[in-house]
Amino acid sequence: MLSIAIDGFSTRHFASFNNLYAWINGLLITIFMYNIKTKDVSFLKENLPRVYLVLSVFIGLLFISGLVLYNKGYVNIEFPSLIQHFISNFGKYQLLEDSTKIKIVKESYIFNIPVPRFSIMSPYANAYGALGLLIVPFLLFEFTKSKGVKKWLVLILLILTVASVFFSFSRTAIIILLFGLAFYVYSKIERYKRIMLVFIFLSLVFLSLGLIYEIFITILYAREGSSWDRFRLYMYSIEYIFNQNPIIGIGIKPFVDEFNIPVGSHSTYIGAFVKTGILGFSLIVMYMLLLTKKCFEAIRYGDTFLTHISLSLVSLNLWSLTEDIDAPHLVNFLYFLHLGLFLRIIKGSVRKGTEEIP
Repeated sequence: MLSIAIDGFSTRHFASFNNLYAWINGLLITIFMYNIKTKDVSFLKENLPRVYLVLSVFIGLLFISGLVLYNKGYVNIEFPSLIQHFISNFGKYQLLEDSTKIKIVKESYIFNIPVPRFSIMSPYANAYGALGLLIVPFLLFEFTKSKGVKKWLVLILLILTVASVFFSFSRTAIIILLFGLAFYVYSKIERYKRIMLVFIFLSLVFLSLGLIYEIFITILYAREGSSWDRFRLYMYSIEYIFNQNPIIGIGIKPFVDEFNIPVGSHSTYIGAFVKTGILGFSLIVMYMLLLTKKCFEAIRYGDTFLTHISLSLVSLNLWSLTEDIDAPHLVNFLYFLHLGLFLRIIKGSVRKGTEEIP
């Protein structure tokens, strides 16, 4: 508000209000989920994975269709929604335009090679990577408990969803997904075999340090300009706010001549520092650390559903290091839905005395 009073209203203030809406909406969703009845908790635990199964069918069809159409020369497939035609009457806001388009695939360049980059049901490709991180744990949950033909069908949907996340070319999402799948496989191994597996893994890592370094550098420079620009942006954003108002921030993420994206973009944590200063940054870091701690406590408890919903929350906390969780609305909605349900299950378990999570 102070920024508006000094500088007048601009598109950057609109973007900040949009981000603020995401956090307020997330808080309301979390509070609502935290206070639902026990029967509703049971209903959601049973049916939320089924919803993601249906969603993965839709994703799989769009992914296959997108690949086919891309190979036929359709390099940019997106559809404006009805609401986009409506909001265009109130001015041009790129964030709103991106959020109200149904995007499927767009041509991008990896090592200067044209490739299809998917942003299925998301305003941009990296946001779809986050959506995949929310969905995959529940597909694994369904795969674990399914039998017979259904297990094979779930496996096919899981493979298509994972493949589509890889084709988002969101490096952060891909790395988190690989580590998450490795953790899932590790958790299914009998305990007495884990020590041997860890020993073998560490030995291979030691013997393959050179190769691992090469793979890391390859991933980092797959989109070289993007990686370097982000690093420069992070450093500039921190220095910029320390020179402006490091205690409470400046309320918006402004454009500057040095970059074609706003200061504080591509990181929820740095974005919070830019908009709310050290005070807001400290609160969001404290929240993320406490939630991650709570998730690992839930994983150790051993409840299958809690384990998978915890994995989705931890994954998004990590993804937020290099992306804005308050920009893609579907990801934001599902994240806080998971958060509220997670906290509600823990609350119910503590009341019944059935677990030791504090």
